[in-house]
Amino acid sequence: MTATILKRWPRFGNWLALFEAKLGKPAQRHLVALLIAFIIYDGRKNLAGLNRALYAPCHLSSLHRFIGEADWDEREFEQIRLEELSRHVRLYLQHHRIKGVNIPAFLCIDDTNNPKSGTQTQWATYQYSHLAGRA
Repeated sequence: MTATILKRWPRFGNWLALFEAKLGKPAQRHLVALLIAFIIYDGRKNLAGLNRALYAPCHLSSLHRFIGEADWDEREFEQIRLEELSRHVRLYLQHHRIKGVNIPAFLCIDDTNNPKSGTQTQWATYQYSHLAGRA
């Protein structure tokens, strides 16, 4: 099932190929299955729900071990992801620069998970804080 999905979405497969050197074959299969489950599962995102979303569910402890005990470095994966994103942005800007088109650039930072305090901020309103579990 995962091979069929990867064939239908070659860009997704190419993106996953970036991490192949860092993972063994079983870990690669777990990563692919887990990411596809994230995409297709509409329910609450917990391991049991994600495992149910898989075409061929494995034992729940298998996913738990992959996430909690596997020998992979989160910072290394994040670095690979950021390098690939930077490469795509550079290619996009170069392509438009060749055409002579000026592209405005924006940096958007989502800080909704950062704790806020105070009452003097303009346009401030109550928002649900997942960290605090309340508004």
